[in-house]
Amino acid sequence: MKNVLNQSLFTHQSGATEGFNNLCTIIHQLHEEGVYFGEVLRAKHIIGTFIVRFDKKLPTHEVHIDAAIFDPLFNKDKIGQPAGKAFEVGGQGYVVLYTSGSHGDLRIKLHRRDEKNAEVSYDTAKLAASDMVVFRLWKPGTYRIRHSEEKHAMTLSVRPSDGGRYPTALGKFPPVNVKLTPRGFDPAEIEQWPAQALIIQTEISGALRVDSLDKVVAK
Repeated sequence: MKNVLNQSLFTHQSGATEGFNNLCTIIHQLHEEGVYFGEVLRAKHIIGTFIVRFDKKLPTHEVHIDAAIFDPLFNKDKIGQPAGKAFEVGGQGYVVLYTSGSHGDLRIKLHRRDEKNAEVSYDTAKLAASDMVVFRLWKPGTYRIRHSEEKHAMTLSVRPSDGGRYPTALGKFPPVNVKLTPRGFDPAEIEQWPAQALIIQTEISGALRVDSLDKVVAK
């Protein structure tokens, strides 16, 4: 997966998969070959559409879809990135959904298309049991990540710098991996550096939310 520091990370201190922002990347694996129609929503409004063709014989094993390119306000000064677009993916069929913009409350739906119907096969508002969710938090402090339905929770501590210095450049730290099983998060408590990727491999469906505990206490 790409490992690039997104400057828009500094806009948000919390995020959720039900309406994601630039702190959150959702990785979904397609299993059935075919053509998928995608809808990009901000709140309840459709801001763009796209097509994904999944053919296991294609050489690309993942496709990255940036929701920001479908937002006319974000994309107004960019040339050559139309609001509607066609993508292709092969191999294991990984679709990486994210936004490089500073807006939030985003949702992406995929509809499987064939000759008979166009059913909703995936919705980022409800994670599939095999999804991966990547959070990148930049502000030092304590955070809680919760599963919305099973009430599982974990604690994440983002370390402060040592006199403004870090062991390596921000965005270059290796990712931290956590599993979410029916029994909960494993491990349930971790520490990491600002902007370091936290990859949660889900084994249950539902939604995830991350909130700053420091912000809650400040209230």
